[in-house]
Formats: sequence, C-alpha cells, structure tokens
Amino acid sequence: MTLTKNKKLCLIAIVCAALVLLCVELFVAPCLKATVNGNTFYEIIVRAVGIAVFTILTVAMGYGKIFAPKLKMNFSCFIFLCGCFLIAINNFPFAALFGGKVYVAVDWIGFAFYGLLCLFVGGFEEIAFRGFLFMLLLDNGKKNIMGAFLSIVLSSIIFGIVHAVNIFSGSGAISVILQIGYSSLIGALASVMLLKTQNIWYCIALHALYNFNGGLVDRFGEGDMWTPSQVVLTATVAVLVAVWVIYEFIRIPEEKIKTLFENGEKIC
Repeated sequence: MTLTKNKKLCLIAIVCAALVLLCVELFVAPCLKATVNGNTFYEIIVRAVGIAVFTILTVAMGYGKIFAPKLKMNFSCFIFLCGCFLIAINNFPFAALFGGKVYVAVDWIGFAFYGLLCLFVGGFEEIAFRGFLFMLLLDNGKKNIMGAFLSIVLSSIIFGIVHAVNIFSGSGAISVILQIGYSSLIGALASVMLLKTQNIWYCIALHALYNFNGGLVDRFGEGDMWTPSQVVLTATVAVLVAVWVIYEFIRIPEEKIKTLFENGEKIC
C-alpha cells in the first residue's frame, strides 16, 4: 500500500467516524441517556468508534502485526507479564476492603456494563496511544533502546496529559494531576509490554483490568480507599514492578525492536 493510499484511508476513517459520532450524539444519545446504564452504553459506543478508527490507522501505517493473536510464550515472558499484571490487580483496594474501610455493592448488570466499558476504554486508549502513537514515534526514530526509551517517554507523557480533560468533568486539580502522573506511568508500562510481547492484546487486558479495579469503589461502593496500609501496599508493588520492568526493558535486544515492524513470529 502506498503512502498516498494510506493517507486516503486515514482520512476516510476519520470522516466516517466523525459522521457516526455526530449521528449518535444527535439521534441515539438522548434516548440512551434516559435509560438505566444508558450513559455507560453511550460511552461504549463512542469508544467502539474510536477503536475502529485507530485500528484502521494503525494497520494503514503498517503496524498490523501487533494485532496478530499469539498465545505461545516462553517462561521468562510469562513471568514478566505476571509482574506487570500485579499493578492492575493491586489497583483494587484489597487492604481497605479487608480492613472494613470500603465496601462494594453487588450489581451484576451494572458490573457487566462497567466491565464492558473498561474493556472498550482500554482497547481504544491502547490502540490509539500504544498501537498508533508509540509505534509511529518509534518507527520515525532510531529503532534501538534509546529510540524506544524516547518514544516511550514522549507517548506516555502525551497519554498522561490527555487525561487533564477530566478537570472539565468535575475532578479536582489535585486529582487530575495525580491522574496525569499515574496514567503516564501506566502508559510507559504498557509500551514496554508491547515491545516485549509485540502484541497489543496484553496491553488492552492490563489497561481494562487496571481501570476496572480502580473504579469499582467509586462506581458501586463507598469509603476511603487510600488507607495507610493501602498506600504502603500500592507503593511497594509499584516500586518492585517498576524495577523489574526497567530491568527487562534494558535487556531487550535491538534486533527485537526492529522485528516489531516486520512480519513473522514474535519472540518474547
């Protein structure tokens, strides 16, 4: 596919997405928002359109390899992924819950819609910021550890800053600043996962689980999540995983970074 065709395909995808979102906003949103879980369903539709657009853009730029589902991996890759997923698992307030400081009410239908929303949010943001932006930056820079590092830093900072829009939804300044910080760190973690596994699906799963666990109390419960024990547990896990991920990152061979842009089996 030529660059000209790529540009045309990207433009068509963006225009079609804009038209779909406009129709949804004008004709579908009013009806949805008047129903139970309607707002959540509306958010899912918007993210689904975003996923479609950025999937087209990513494939059009020649980065479609990251979508190939490959479940085979060696033991070292499995351990690496387990370490990364500890961050997402630990985003659930275990210490606060077991300490009686928070509670979560069971609402299975609400859980299902919320879980679906987290999956679509994770899919949209990972394809947009890791599958498209990070890959684009790395592809246009040096395909070595330093080039990968700069691409990770820049794409993760942009990813974090984008979350500043949450201030318009009523979030306080301190909350938004913290969200920018941890979103940037999660973005960096997901970028290393993509380099290591050459597969976007692990990044999407991590992101969806992280969001699901982190929002359960706000959405379905009450209480103070950030008890002293929860803070200590979260900080400990974060530091240990950060050290492990940095160690794994600097061990990624230059040849592996280059194969991210080639066809063939991934090697983890």
